[in-house]
Amino acid sequence: VTMIQFDWDRLTTVKLNRSELFDITVGATNGFNDHRAKAFAEEHRYFIVQCCITYFFLIFGIKFFMRNREPFDLQRPLNAWNMILAIFSTAGAIFMAPDFFGVLRNKGFRGSYCDTYGMTTGTNGFWMFIFVLSKLAEFTDTFFIVLRKKPLLFLHWYHHILTLMLDSTRIPRRPLSTDT
Repeated sequence: VTMIQFDWDRLTTVKLNRSELFDITVGATNGFNDHRAKAFAEEHRYFIVQCCITYFFLIFGIKFFMRNREPFDLQRPLNAWNMILAIFSTAGAIFMAPDFFGVLRNKGFRGSYCDTYGMTTGTNGFWMFIFVLSKLAEFTDTFFIVLRKKPLLFLHWYHHILTLMLDSTRIPRRPLSTDT
């Protein structure tokens, strides 16, 4: 039986290498470097856990704080947020679709989800990396819910935490594969 080991010092110390993240996503002069992205993900596992813990306490803290207050009218910011997410998702689909359909055509359905076939490098790797980062940004959805005093379903916040945790742990490895 394998036990999960936590380094409590790393869990209680917030560490985010912003300059490395910037270099990987925006400042790369020679294109996307998947090895740097994988190393970054590996080095920041505890940061992701910290974000999930903070998210959990913030959403329920805000929900408690809002219990005797009027809901905020956030329709316009919510519409803008949804538009940003829609544009981001559309751009990701446009940039990744050609290679994905090529893999689907040449390697079949199983090959499209069990093997990477270059999907973690170059333009595809870049979009996969920022897709995982977007899971952190998508916590914002929940803040819109609690600030507007809408029902907060277990499935909503649990999904956000679980998706970020799963996606971020898969960056250093191949998606949905046991290979490293």
